[in-house]
Order: sequence, then C-alpha cells, then structure tokens
Amino acid sequence: MKRWALTDLVLVVLGIGFVALLWGCSGGLHVVSTDAFTPTAIATVAPTKASENFSPRGIIAYIGADGNLWLMDANGDDKRRLTDSGEVTGKDWSPDGRVLAFAEKSGENLFQIHLYDVVEASDRKVLSGNTTEILWSPKWSPDGRSLAYLSWTENSDVMKVFLYSAEDGSTRTLEAVPQSYPLRGDSLPPARMEWAPDSRKLLLDIGCCEVREVYVLDASTGKQLYRGPAVGYALSRNGVCLAMGVPQQVNPPIPAGDGKSSDMVVLDLDHDRTYTIAKGNSKAMYVPVAWISDSRLLYKEQPEPPEKPPSYWVVELCKDGAGKPKPAESVSPRYSRQAMLNLLPSDMRSPDTGCFTWSPDGKWVAFHVGSAPGRIYVFGLEGNHPPVSVAKGHCPAWQP
Repeated sequence: MKRWALTDLVLVVLGIGFVALLWGCSGGLHVVSTDAFTPTAIATVAPTKASENFSPRGIIAYIGADGNLWLMDANGDDKRRLTDSGEVTGKDWSPDGRVLAFAEKSGENLFQIHLYDVVEASDRKVLSGNTTEILWSPKWSPDGRSLAYLSWTENSDVMKVFLYSAEDGSTRTLEAVPQSYPLRGDSLPPARMEWAPDSRKLLLDIGCCEVREVYVLDASTGKQLYRGPAVGYALSRNGVCLAMGVPQQVNPPIPAGDGKSSDMVVLDLDHDRTYTIAKGNSKAMYVPVAWISDSRLLYKEQPEPPEKPPSYWVVELCKDGAGKPKPAESVSPRYSRQAMLNLLPSDMRSPDTGCFTWSPDGKWVAFHVGSAPGRIYVFGLEGNHPPVSVAKGHCPAWQP
C-alpha cells in the first residue's frame, strides 16, 4: 500500500521540485567574467479573464512550457524570458527580493549560476563549472550575505556544498558528501538545502524516498553538527532546534514502506540535548510540520493505515524540557497541503497540484496544476478571488 498521505506531507515540508536535465557535467569551479544581458520580452500566455479586483502585486519567477526561466507580474502581465537553454536547475530569490539566483546548463555541458537584478534588469554569470560537473539548487541565506549551491561530479561520485559570498565574491567548499543514491535517467542527484532562519546553519537533505539522510552544517566553520535519517524535518526559527521524524523498527511492522514507524524527536543543536515528544508504533507514526514560534512545534500524527485522517498536535519546548502535547485547534494552509487543497475547486485537488508560493502580504497564493508543463494559477485568500490562470509552466516562486 503506498503511503500517499505521508508522501504528501514530506513533499510539503521538503518542498522537493527538481527540474530534469540532460546529461553533461564537470569538476573544478572558477569565477568567470561579468556578462550583462537584457532578457527577451515574450508574452506567450494570456491569463483567463479575471475580475476587476484581481490585483496581486509583485513578480513571480517560474519555469515555462519551454523549460526556460521566466518572470511575470503576479497578475500574468509583462512576461519576460531570462534563459534560452531550456535547462534550469534551480532558482531562489534573495531575501530583499531584488536578486534572483538561478542555475542553468548552457552550451557544451557547461553549468552556470547567475544573479539577475530585477531593478537593473541585468544578469551576471558569476560561477561556472567544467564539463563533468552539475551545479544546481542555489539557496540564499536569510541575511542575504551568502548563496549556497550544490555540485556533483560524475567521476568522483561526490556531492559538494559550496558557499558564494555576495559581499566579496569568494567561494569555498563547505562539505563533501558521498553520492550513494543512484540517478534515475537524466534527473538531478536527489538533494536539496535549507537555511536556518539565523543564517548560521545549513541543512542538507539527501534521498529519493520517505526516509532521508539529513546533515546539519555550521555555515561559518563547515563543521558537521548532525547527521542521521529522518522522515520529515523542521528547523526552529532561531536555528537552535531540529525537529525530526526518526525511523524506528516496530513490532508488528507497519504494512507500508520498509515496515518502520517514526518517533517525534527534537534535537537542541546548540546544547546537545534531545527530547522525544511521541513514540511511533504499529498504529501511528509522527512527523514534524512546522515551528509556529521559536519554542512551539506543530507536528502530525499519521495513523495506520494512512488512509485514515491525520491529527495535528502542538508542543511547547523550553530549556527544562518539553511540555505536554495538545491537539492543534486549527492548521493554517501554509502548513497543511490538504488544508490548502480544500480551498481550491475540486478539479484542482490532485497529486500534481503543488509548488504553493505566497505573496509577501500573505493575501495571494500561486501554484501549478498538471505536468508537462502544467498551468500556473493565482488565487486570493481574502474575498471572492477564485484561481486565475496566468501562465503555462510550473514551479512558481513569488518575489519576497
């Protein structure tokens, strides 16, 4: 029996959305000369007719039907293409919303990382690999000072985490990880990163199944603070605590997956303390959803079989330990994929609906429906604002 409910959760928590690419790649990284270019303004998709009060603001970056990276106004107007290779391997907005970092494969198997300034409408190619190296998944630190990205070289079969300094343009290796997961066709190695909100720690998530290998690194020293398996994870807002669903063998084994359940565990990374919030068993497993504050954790109890509806719990943590978990009174659509789907028309509540991204004012959400390439919609959470189709494509990302 396939664990759709848990997979959906993990997809929400992890946000996994890698773009397929053709094989190429390389070793050796070097800074290349600055190149400026003006993106081509091409409007290819007309949004469906919107009401007069359809007025979302800001810019949305997305992967178009042609595989290229595009920008558009949040209402679907003023579409402009940033790439022409058709092979984008990651994108991320800087915290101030001014610079969009993206990675692409261009030319003869050459992967590059670009910084596109939306104010000046200029693109700088700042980093480039050689012919056996993939560069992907650029990720800005919350303070905007560093850009982390991943590199994988076929010959050495090692994945590396790099940090690029936005202040002085220097680059350093933070971690080298053996790549033990086989690639599927032309897909990217199954890995992604997440920064702690304080910009001091960086989490590396590797895996192609529900149980993932999680590394937590000190961004300044490169020291490995934690490594272990996890079924979902969440970093606290102050970067101190890591909540995880830790796999555990249970008897009798649960029927799905590898037969393991998961405990709800919180690790205090700064003080080397561990709290077990809930013990998994053959009837239920526990997975973190999100930190509501620095000390309040929302987590999910997934019953067995997974077709049964889950329940949500909140627990308060302090230096003296964890309090008694209490049932969550409500769950925000920000934290629950199902709660978000329930806001949409019934024909949009499908497994290929996802990549929910919020406007800075929290009043609008963009998402895609379908695949190859699918369609991007924007809908309002306040008033009568049904979803409006704004583009063909997938993986929208709203400018902060």
